[in-house]
Amino acid sequence: MTSPSRTKRWLLIGVLTVATCGLPWLAAGQTSVPRVLYLSHSAGFAHVSRTHAGAVIAALGQSSGAFAVTQTEDVGQLTAENLATYDAVVFFTSGELPISPAQKTALLEFVSGGKGFIGVHSATDTFYTWPEYGEMIGGYFENHPWTELATIRVEDQTHRATRHLGASFDIDDEIYQFRAWSRSDVHVLLSLDRTSVGPGGTRPDNDYALAWTRAYGAGRVFYTALGHHPAVWDDARMREHVVQGIRWALGDADLDADTDGLPDQWELRFGLDRHSGDGANGPGGDPDGDGVTNAQELAALTHPNGVHQRYLAEGATGTFFDTRIALLNPHPTSTAHVLLRFQPESGPLVATDLPVPPRSRRTVFVQDVPGMASASFSTLVDADHPVVVDRTMTWAGGQAYGSSAETAIAGPSPQWYFAEGATHGDFDLFYLVQNPSATATAHVTASFLLPTGAAVTREYDIAPSRRLTIITDAIPGLERAEFAAAFTVAAETPIIVERAMYLSTPTQTWGGGHVSAGATSLASRWLLAEGATGGFFHTFVLVGNPHDVDANIRMTYLPFTGNVVTRTHTVPAHGRLTLNLAVEHPSLAQSEISTIVESDNVPVVVERAMWWPAGGPFWYEGHGSMATTQAGVRWAMADGEAGGPSATKTYVLVAAGDGSANDSLRVTVFPENGAAIERVYPNRLTPNRRFTIDVEGEFPEVSGKRFGVVVEALGATIVGDVITPGPRMPIVVERAMYHHAAGEFWAAGSNAVATRLQ
Repeated sequence: MTSPSRTKRWLLIGVLTVATCGLPWLAAGQTSVPRVLYLSHSAGFAHVSRTHAGAVIAALGQSSGAFAVTQTEDVGQLTAENLATYDAVVFFTSGELPISPAQKTALLEFVSGGKGFIGVHSATDTFYTWPEYGEMIGGYFENHPWTELATIRVEDQTHRATRHLGASFDIDDEIYQFRAWSRSDVHVLLSLDRTSVGPGGTRPDNDYALAWTRAYGAGRVFYTALGHHPAVWDDARMREHVVQGIRWALGDADLDADTDGLPDQWELRFGLDRHSGDGANGPGGDPDGDGVTNAQELAALTHPNGVHQRYLAEGATGTFFDTRIALLNPHPTSTAHVLLRFQPESGPLVATDLPVPPRSRRTVFVQDVPGMASASFSTLVDADHPVVVDRTMTWAGGQAYGSSAETAIAGPSPQWYFAEGATHGDFDLFYLVQNPSATATAHVTASFLLPTGAAVTREYDIAPSRRLTIITDAIPGLERAEFAAAFTVAAETPIIVERAMYLSTPTQTWGGGHVSAGATSLASRWLLAEGATGGFFHTFVLVGNPHDVDANIRMTYLPFTGNVVTRTHTVPAHGRLTLNLAVEHPSLAQSEISTIVESDNVPVVVERAMWWPAGGPFWYEGHGSMATTQAGVRWAMADGEAGGPSATKTYVLVAAGDGSANDSLRVTVFPENGAAIERVYPNRLTPNRRFTIDVEGEFPEVSGKRFGVVVEALGATIVGDVITPGPRMPIVVERAMYHHAAGEFWAAGSNAVATRLQ
């Protein structure tokens, strides 16, 4: 079979380019309807009213327009990944629900992180062996002394869930008594008028609360003991009680406890004190010091305390691409309140936010965000605490036979440089340019540097809060070429630029490909942790030189054997050099290799590309990364995965730098639904040598899960119980991830340089 025609690939490009037209985008400042998960699983007494209650709550959400309900009896829905798509959970449950410790942690973190929990009737007759649940909901069912007509006192006649009920009301229902409950721990809304019922009850204080609210971390808990009889759910008073309780737990937009004009829900979502309307927490406050007040941030759909930013120029969803964004919060104690804003090529900005608890990892599947089902976009990430952000894209059409990844960029820049780029043969090449400014148009000059020293130049204007896709195959002179590239823009409108490069195979359009952000400056020394040669991989190092003179470079190769190899080369002026590592020296023909590139006279830009399989009739996948200029002692990556139906493998590649002695390494893995796992590798960092970690092999606990990783040099040699302090060895860390698809071994693979923390 011959390779797919270029016409076919142009048709695909056209589909991707216009994919955003006519979508139901959310306007700036508009938020989606909150989503509520209604769980009615019975592991104890099964109330006949559960199903009817779910239907009533769903109808109330729809008729009020205040929330949308998903009904389920499947406790498997209580995962961190799934809960992240909801704003509140309703429990009409009983008994010891069969959920894992990770699910329990996920539920508590969901609520404490700022979401809502609503307990109905027998929700207190649940999880007796899990005291943290009882603490969250406020108490446990002990018995029901009365099932009769009773008078209920309304203790808080101003609360939205009870203000329609007057001072008291009568209702025929099952009345609970509670244990492990204290009035001092909750805000009581309803209680039993003890004189209205017959004998029963054993509380010495005769205090029988029947509805309450409480704060749990940054979240809100609403509980009502009413609802045993199906007929109660047909009572208009009960319906209003429940719908308003849910809206309260959601932090509904019209709730403003401190009357400062900033909705409670918004303040909770972004880490402000909802009980304070003064100073940094008030409408005139500016906690992130960006010159924009909290009131202005609310109107603009921006983060009031977004002191940390990250940027991703590339992103696509639809019938061909899937995009996920991984977030890792390595802080030991502080929750990060994160806002993601998606800047499409057309249509208004779309935003979503979520809390990331300390020492945890979360995933945002962009196609599941309302308004983002089919789009080409860039992403801005704002947070009140530092977070590590990685993006992974897979294609095509759900088959995931290709993948790419990149680490988010710390900030925009007026210049960007690339060493890699090809459009010849079956390659297609795109540059993705993000203008994060909300007000200024970016006037961009792009220069494409051919190996001959000739340059092709183009000018582009990018509107505020937009992304531009540059299709280089359509530029005269670049249709079938290899070239480096440089992008420049005025300093007052800095941009972010990434490059996407795809290779079609005889059987698959864009069977393989990789995406990489550019470098913001040239340098005389570059570091690459990843690299492999032999029977499976081809590895190339690309060096770009935009200067008027040739660049004299020295290549230092650090194989896993420790036998350092040095070679020198010349990169032509206004050109690029491609080096195949396997032919640089016989000892590098089959090896794992890290690389140092140094230029003696002018600064250059360096990338690495890997393609496979080396022994096949054609390559079906590849990945690439920009080299880094700085080593560090602590690195983090947000995205990683192990096992699952595609047998995903994740490797952490560590290149050790210069040092006078060996050093020890600590690796901490953060599963998405579980506690962090730590391993120490004594004396494994050897100067000028490469070290590879098979994450699933070293941490079998993460099999079948997604995770983040932190890698750090300890500055110690360890012999038995003796620890000898020493200097921390500088390292460079990358992450490579592979999975099977479409009947091919490692049909998809991606690589990204980790984020340097220290």
